[in-house]
Amino acid sequence: MSQLRHEINFQDGLITSVGSGDSDGKGIALVDLGQFNGTLTVYLEVLAKNTSATTDATAKWKDGTGTLGSVTVTKNTSAYTRFRSTAITVSGSHDSWIAIGTTGNAGDAIIKAARIIIIQNASSLTSCETQIEIGNQETGKTNTTAAALTNPKYWKYDASKWDGTITAYVEVSWSNASSMDTTTVKLQKDGGSDNFSFSDDTTVVSAATSTNATRTRVAFTPTDGRNYQITTVCSSNMNGGNNFYNAKIVIVQTASPTKLEQQYLIANTAIGAGTGLQDFDTYFDPAEWSGVTNVYIHEADNVASGTADAKLQTDPNGTPADVTGSAITDIIQRERSSTLTMPGTAQTIDVNQTGT
Repeated sequence: MSQLRHEINFQDGLITSVGSGDSDGKGIALVDLGQFNGTLTVYLEVLAKNTSATTDATAKWKDGTGTLGSVTVTKNTSAYTRFRSTAITVSGSHDSWIAIGTTGNAGDAIIKAARIIIIQNASSLTSCETQIEIGNQETGKTNTTAAALTNPKYWKYDASKWDGTITAYVEVSWSNASSMDTTTVKLQKDGGSDNFSFSDDTTVVSAATSTNATRTRVAFTPTDGRNYQITTVCSSNMNGGNNFYNAKIVIVQTASPTKLEQQYLIANTAIGAGTGLQDFDTYFDPAEWSGVTNVYIHEADNVASGTADAKLQTDPNGTPADVTGSAITDIIQRERSSTLTMPGTAQTIDVNQTGT
């Protein structure tokens, strides 16, 4: 019997409540539960705060038919706090997003991060899906020549870490400020040996005009040992530009996989300029894994001129303690730590920027 934890990220930026009704996030994710065999337990988890003194707010997982699941963000929560729902009864495939309900006052409730957690329990693992975030929320972009995101994320394909039959996709959530503009998005790969010299690999969005938040997914064939990034281009710098909310590499594995690289996304966007803990609390529970052997590594992304240092710490809201092996110094583009020694019990984990 094997048990695995999967997560699907929605937002790379904030969702802030409005004066009435729901405030819908624009980061769209496809949650396709049919990609996982066995018994699934599904949760909605958000990192949020609610400064209302009188009214709870409700974080909602929604699709075109309504609300799939929710969790309460309690009143008088002045600091970002992690809230996880009870198990959600759901099946099938859902093009979906996250929303925060109103307290009656705009700005009371804010979601900083949101994810669906899938606990997969199977006597024999035959299929699963991994989603890896490579985007960022960046709006009003008016570059008329192709450029990487201002705060990029990278993914490196290591074929030795995956098996079974693999189908790979890249997807992005995007919109235009005006239908007079078009958006083009491409996936690029580098030349190998971590040279971070990129060239075009796959067109994801081609001269598209939608002004509504749209999720676009295309298949691609990853090359072993290459780093990947997203680039964007807007047709004009005159009409408000284009907007990006998330982007993902999606790996679907069938034919009884035994190896994969899953992700705990801690910071979903660029962290602040100062040092210290960053309020990106993430829940690590070793009991969510069983019947498997895991190797944990801390990976951080930065711009090409980056010099930041970072480490992971448990109990960030109490007595922080370093996760052994997690320190990374002078983060340039994509850097990895040594193998981590993870806690033996359930812990909240945050990232601490120790140098800039």
